[in-house]
Amino acid sequence: MGILKSLFTLGKSFISQAEESIEETQGVRMLEQHIS
Repeated sequence: MGILKSLFTLGKSFISQAEESIEETQGVRMLEQHIS
């Protein structure tokens, strides 16, 4: 049970980090399009 819970927590934090980096990438692309 403890292993499953730690894996679940790890997965959730990994997903939230991935979502943040995706949002940052989209923001950078929007800025680049706006500048050019």
